[in-house]
Amino acid sequence: MSVKYLCAGVLIAIAVMLGLTPVVLAQDSVVTVEVLAVVSISVTPATLYFSIDPSSQLYNDTITAPPSNITVENTGNVYVNVTVSTNATSADIFTVSGHAFEYLSDDNEAGSCTNTLQTSWTNFTSTGTQYVVCNGTGTSGTGLNYADSSDSVVVALNVSIGGTNEPAGVKPKAQLTFTATQN
Repeated sequence: MSVKYLCAGVLIAIAVMLGLTPVVLAQDSVVTVEVLAVVSISVTPATLYFSIDPSSQLYNDTITAPPSNITVENTGNVYVNVTVSTNATSADIFTVSGHAFEYLSDDNEAGSCTNTLQTSWTNFTSTGTQYVVCNGTGTSGTGLNYADSSDSVVVALNVSIGGTNEPAGVKPKAQLTFTATQN
């Protein structure tokens, strides 16, 4: 059996597994296979709750205390740029000024983000703005990697109150939206 016929047999078997109708090809036919780019991320956990006691602890962040960090994993097959936006700033959450609602990002697995990570605390100063989590340079092979051994970053949150003047009670919810685009 020649290699041509073996390859044709494999392609027919794949077509049958995918529920497609196999087509018999002429002896010298050329078959082109294209793998489409898939942009996909998973974000865990889906919900975080913070509790702040202004008399003893003026901050609550996901690095030094529960809840845990947010993990963003590239589940696609191309490098992606990842951004985060929010529907609330610290001014929307707290009634007294001087508070913080901020984030930073870092590799969860070595070499996951191949260009720009936001590794210093950045305050969410406006709603709807796309804040950098991991960005590439616009050239192929940069951004959040898709290889299983290096395809995730962590996002830490810091919610801080600047003093004891903030009234007690449940504060408005803030929603974070993570967006991935092909680099």
